[in-house]
Amino acid sequence: MHSRWQHVLDPELSTASIWSSNTNLPVDEPKREVEVVVLGDGFVGLSAALALAAHGKDVCVVRCTDEAAVLDEAGLGLIDPPEQDDHANLTAALPIALSLDRPLFLAAASSARFHALAQRHATQGGRSDTLVDAARQWEVMGSAYYRGGLIASRGGALDVGSTLSQLASALAKARVPRAAALRVLEKHGDRWALQLDGVAFVATTLLVTAPVRAVVPSSLADQVIPRTVPSHNLVTEPLPRELAVTLSPQCTPVREVSRCAYESRLDPSGRRFMFREPVKLDRSSPQEGAVRLYRQMLARWPQLRGVRITHSWVGESWHLRRPHAAQDAGSVYHCWGSGCDAAGLIRLGAGAGHAVAAGRNPSLPPTESPARKWLLPLADTYRRWADGLERRRH
Repeated sequence: MHSRWQHVLDPELSTASIWSSNTNLPVDEPKREVEVVVLGDGFVGLSAALALAAHGKDVCVVRCTDEAAVLDEAGLGLIDPPEQDDHANLTAALPIALSLDRPLFLAAASSARFHALAQRHATQGGRSDTLVDAARQWEVMGSAYYRGGLIASRGGALDVGSTLSQLASALAKARVPRAAALRVLEKHGDRWALQLDGVAFVATTLLVTAPVRAVVPSSLADQVIPRTVPSHNLVTEPLPRELAVTLSPQCTPVREVSRCAYESRLDPSGRRFMFREPVKLDRSSPQEGAVRLYRQMLARWPQLRGVRITHSWVGESWHLRRPHAAQDAGSVYHCWGSGCDAAGLIRLGAGAGHAVAAGRNPSLPPTESPARKWLLPLADTYRRWADGLERRRH
């Protein structure tokens, strides 16, 4: 770590997500026999469980990843602008309320990307989106770093913690138990045996929505262990309101439209600045990652120079191996989502729940890709690097 940057890290730097303080979701003890077990309690898993319960299925949700990975699944809680669907209808079947009142600024990192956004804007007939050239972007998102961009009126951001809490409350009302600490997963005949901390139960069907490396049987390893890549998030100390206003005059979240995207937004209080780099091919510590990402943040928002970083954590994003989820002969379904589109993750989970309830394979709608095409080879490269590192350690 470069000593000249040491001063930007808070002496009590937190390496847990900023959402951790309001995501203490309740944990229950499951019944001894259930029909469907959902492995993973992120946006996808909780939404799938709600959909299954709506079909009258006896379902239980089991946490099997650490909190950082669960919270990082939705990143900063950004909501992608849809190409065809209206986000207002995405979660109509679920008893939660998404706040979609803030637009999303799609920032072009190059003139070519701005030209592509301009063409998209023109082909959509202007609609309610607004094209912003480089000369006007400072007044929109407090930075002259980009080449302009597009304000997508149907994008935006949500509070990750409160949305997870809404999903958990809906599960409680539906009498769906949420269990923690999966220790063992085994196949016994046509049933699955699961062991938690001191609790054992069986299930007929599994819906896997998150990595379960530590407990998965080797025969299922290729199916239920997705591609994974690390990502890094940092959050600043509370800012003076006059400074926060210069960063995002209209509280507009920002997504950089480039090959390796960066995302940023003010937190729900409007006082802390959050910055995320979703893809990195190394596992630096939260402290080292904060220093590296801090410099990249200053390149875009120089007015943040000298502001301390209070939260810095490395999360994990996972991506589908194949375009569609599948089922094997042992009643295992799997459906993963990743990235910042939190509303899209909820839709993905709800769709998976409806499909499994009907005995069908969960699959993605044709307009929604499980991961950007350029990301998959990067994820494979990371997996090879991580595997080699693990072998060298042993």
